[in-house]
Amino acid sequence: MKRDLSTELEKSELEDTLEGLKIDIRLTKATLLFFILISLFFRVYTAANFSFAIPIILFVWLLIYFVNERLIKKMQSSEEVYSFYFRSLILEAFLLTLIIHFLGGIEWIGGFFYILIISLGSVVLPKKKTMALVLMVSLFYVSLVSLEFFQIIPHHNLFLEQQGIDLYTNPVYLIITTITLIAFIFFSADMIGSFSENLRDKRRKLIKVQEEVNEAFQEVEEAKNVLEVRVAARTRELEALTGNLEEQVKERTKELEKKIKELEKVNRLMVGREMKMIELKKEIKKSKGKKK
Repeated sequence: MKRDLSTELEKSELEDTLEGLKIDIRLTKATLLFFILISLFFRVYTAANFSFAIPIILFVWLLIYFVNERLIKKMQSSEEVYSFYFRSLILEAFLLTLIIHFLGGIEWIGGFFYILIISLGSVVLPKKKTMALVLMVSLFYVSLVSLEFFQIIPHHNLFLEQQGIDLYTNPVYLIITTITLIAFIFFSADMIGSFSENLRDKRRKLIKVQEEVNEAFQEVEEAKNVLEVRVAARTRELEALTGNLEEQVKERTKELEKKIKELEKVNRLMVGREMKMIELKKEIKKSKGKKK
């Protein structure tokens, strides 16, 4: 039964995970498609310094989701799904980091876009994997900030008229915004992860209670079946005993009838003998009377 309960919990957790992934996939595909259209519009119809790399990255991201949707359906355990989805979210965080770079996001805290990935991941992944994802996201963003600050990679300013501000080279601004962003991401991931973990724990407990009730019901059914078998066996024994008693009574009755017949026969013989003795005595008396 413990094995059955463990299997049921694993099955339930896998179903919950896949259900959460289905919601994530639907939302993310719709969101990516929307942003692809928006990015193409900004690229073609506005004067913003909008890199054509952004819609390309978004399109690649969308293709990854279509591939993941097919791969996830073939997985048989929740741990396998967790590991695959965790790696997929890390890849998405990297793609999002590229988009933030091309949007000049470190000057206007574009890292808040990471909340989209963290929020969806927190609903599906266990809390430990969610925190590991947050660490990877933080590493990506800090690396991006450092690379642009030290001018290892060029900074992309979204609005050309603001190129003279150069906030990405201001260390105080970068430190404050980066710490604020990372703290907010950690706080959000912790809150959402704790809430999701509590829901999963409650579901596990509910399934465990349900299994215990089913186990108790099964034990009652088994006891009932055993009792019915015992009653049936005892009934057969009583029927067999009753049948034996009837046979014994019949046999005894036959024996008694036989003895009664023998006694009646003996009695008739004895009566006949007595009658003969009486007749004989009468004849003797008659003979004595004649002699006198």
